[in-house]
Amino acid sequence: MASSSRPNSVFSIIIVNYNTRRLTLALIDSIYRHVRQPEYEVCVIDNDSCDGSVESISRRFPDVKLLSSDTNLGFGIAVDLAASECTGEYLWLLNSDCRLRSDVSIVMTEYLDEHPDTAAVAGRLVSNDGSFQASCRRFPTFSNVLHSRQSPLSLVWSSRHDYTLPDYSQPTSVEACSCTHTMIRRSCFEEVGGFDARFFMYCEDTDLCIRFAERGWKVVFLPAAEIVHEWAASWRQSIHTRYYHHHSSVNRLFQKHFPDQRVKLVLLELLLILGLGVRIILSILRRPR
Repeated sequence: MASSSRPNSVFSIIIVNYNTRRLTLALIDSIYRHVRQPEYEVCVIDNDSCDGSVESISRRFPDVKLLSSDTNLGFGIAVDLAASECTGEYLWLLNSDCRLRSDVSIVMTEYLDEHPDTAAVAGRLVSNDGSFQASCRRFPTFSNVLHSRQSPLSLVWSSRHDYTLPDYSQPTSVEACSCTHTMIRRSCFEEVGGFDARFFMYCEDTDLCIRFAERGWKVVFLPAAEIVHEWAASWRQSIHTRYYHHHSSVNRLFQKHFPDQRVKLVLLELLLILGLGVRIILSILRRPR
């Protein structure tokens, strides 16, 4: 991903939209109500939605930079495309099911300004009731992935802090973070080539953090940058598809970063297939009748 000469904004907010019109409109509204920094832009990349998203966004928020794809690109490729069209020194990735309650952009940009060795800062996520949502994690290993959500063993034997990280009260360097609410230094993002296009959705953020770490850059959890995240709101209507992509991406991540561990890779793939089947069966059994 080559850098181009462009008049920089301080940051560009990038939102990937796929049939989440109501959520995306609410997020953009919260951005314009709370963000007070003058030099920023909002860019929405639409992944071939069929719910009227493009028309509604362009009509209600004409200042938004709106990009439309004629196919569903997935998350990573969509962000890469949007980043190439944006001008910000920093790229603030926000899921459509997020809401701002204050101008957290200030603490995020200030931290990146003051810490040039940091490639990305991840904000704190809370539910509508204020409960904490874990968004940072360790780099995956064949051991700690057993405790992650995609493992069937987590249903009966869970030690989540072997994989996900707890809440912190101070800025803390972490290995990996979700890109649900993360501000990334553009120069670092471009140097590693952006997101890996082989990840349609899920694990592209962990893969990005691994490549940041390989170059000696930090990823930092920033608890002061707190926003509301309506967890799962953007994919409730396609839960089986989500499970499939999640398990496929975990397998792809291990294939990429542990290519010589063939026996373990086979065992992991079998475990993931089992986990996929168990979760689909449970979701069917729990479905209201």
